[in-house]
Amino acid sequence: MKLTILGSGSPEAYTRRASTGYLLEVGKDRILFDCGGGVVDNLIRSGRLPKDITHLFFTHYHSDHMMDYARLVHAAWDEGGAPIKVFGPKPLKDITEGHFGRNGVLSHDLRARTELTQSQRDCCINRVLTCRIDHIACSHATAAKRLLINAISP
Repeated sequence: MKLTILGSGSPEAYTRRASTGYLLEVGKDRILFDCGGGVVDNLIRSGRLPKDITHLFFTHYHSDHMMDYARLVHAAWDEGGAPIKVFGPKPLKDITEGHFGRNGVLSHDLRARTELTQSQRDCCINRVLTCRIDHIACSHATAAKRLLINAISP
């Protein structure tokens, strides 16, 4: 087991300190606890890629714990990574839909990458981002969601 502190800061931006993110490596699993601003950069600096992450757990949804969520998922998808299993308290499904859903903030980018011929040729991407939500029990008696983010090649 190996623990790497990718960030332990606050929401304020610092040149030498990222917001919250802890990477736990156990066997083949790469488990990220929180994904605050700067965590993806430090993940890459540590010699790992977004596609290496197998699980992501959110403790809560303050900006310093989740600012790099969309960046992590989008980068892992661009890299052709395996599904990331994402866990957290409500409203994880709504947050994820707000990023990647049909009307999400990244919907135009995702449509361009998957539906427009010029964009596919330029980016060499021909994948579809899909999400599946399953209910799971949460040990602290709070309802949580399990989100599988899949990169599917047609």
